[in-house]
Amino acid sequence: MVLCVGATVIRAINDWRILDWLTLMLAVLVAGTTIAVALLIVSGERFTHRDRVIGALLAAIGYGYGAIVPLNMWLDRELPQTVRGVVLELTPEHVVIDAPAPFGVQISEEISRDLSERLTVGGPICIDLYRGAFRIRSYETRVCATIDGAVSSE
Repeated sequence: MVLCVGATVIRAINDWRILDWLTLMLAVLVAGTTIAVALLIVSGERFTHRDRVIGALLAAIGYGYGAIVPLNMWLDRELPQTVRGVVLELTPEHVVIDAPAPFGVQISEEISRDLSERLTVGGPICIDLYRGAFRIRSYETRVCATIDGAVSSE
C-alpha cells in the first residue's frame, strides 16, 4: 500500500502542474478523510489507536492526491485554452516565463532538454490551460507552432 500511495503521489507531482492549489487541497482533504474513515470502519479498527488513525489518514490523503490529480485531467473533455508567455531566462533544464493572466506572476519550472533547445530568450512559449473535470485548473508548457516563419499558438 505504501508503494502504491508513494507512486501515485510522485507521478501526480511530476506529471501535472496545478494552478488551483487551494481547491485541490480541499478536495484531497475531504476525499482522504472519507477514505480513511471508511477503511478504518471496514477493517474494524478502533478509533482510539491514534497512531493507526493518523497513519490511515496520511496514507489516504496521499492516495487521494495521487488519484484526484490524474482523474481531474483524464475526465476533462474540453480543449485547453492556449495563452502565450515570453521566455525571460533559459537554461538546459529550467525556464522562467513572463506569463499572462490567470498566472499574474512569473512561472519558474523545470523543463526537458528537448524543449529547452527549441526555445529562445525573449521568444514566445505557449501555455495550455486545462479547466479540469473537478474545476482544478492545470497547465502545460510547449513550443508554439510555426506557420511559414510566423509563430502561432494553434
